[in-house]
Order: sequence, then structure tokens, then C-alpha cells
Amino acid sequence: MKKYPKIGGVLKKTKNTSAKCKCGAVAKYKTTVQVNIFRGDDEVFWACAEHKNNCDFLINGAAQ
Repeated sequence: MKKYPKIGGVLKKTKNTSAKCKCGAVAKYKTTVQVNIFRGDDEVFWACAEHKNNCDFLINGAAQ
């Protein structure tokens, strides 16, 4: 059985300058977080380079 949440995909966006990560930095990555087996429940977050692979930070807003 797979463990959730997990990172589904990370896309680098070069033209976006207005999106912010939850830490306040400029976000350059669009990260999809799979919260369960159903694909319709995926969450999409804008993230900086430091937090692009940290699904706990993106979902909860604080490092755990």
C-alpha cells in the first residue's frame, strides 16, 4: 500500500513572478501533492526551490 501524502509532480515555471510559496519566497515551481489514491483530491501548490519536494510543509504550512 502506498503512503500518502506524496509529491505527484513538480513543474518549473519561468514566467510567473507573482506567486508566493507558503514561506513568503517567490515561487518558481508548481507542485502537485497526492493526498490519497483518488486523483481528483490532489492539491496544487506554488513552491520555492527549497520547499518544492516537502509535502508536509506545503500541506500544513510549517516544517515538521
